[in-house]
Amino acid sequence: MIPFELLQSPIFKRNFKNFDKKTQKRIDTIILEEVLTNPYNFTLMKYEYAGLREVRLGRNLRILFAICDECRELRIRLRRCIDCSEIDQ
Repeated sequence: MIPFELLQSPIFKRNFKNFDKKTQKRIDTIILEEVLTNPYNFTLMKYEYAGLREVRLGRNLRILFAICDECRELRIRLRRCIDCSEIDQ
């Protein structure tokens, strides 16, 4: 069972299509097997990316993601995630 729900931004979806199939599979595997099962294992960003966590996939590729509960706990509202307004109510 995966304890977290995956919501992808329109930018992520658009960029994902530009990768070759091998890279897409690698990204999917990391998201499903690592990020969604234990997102707190990844680096919490600072400064410009405060409130986001980072997954490095080599030198030139990384995935930034937010954990909604963590944003609320830290009172970070910088990103306005896809469903943030729905959850706030």
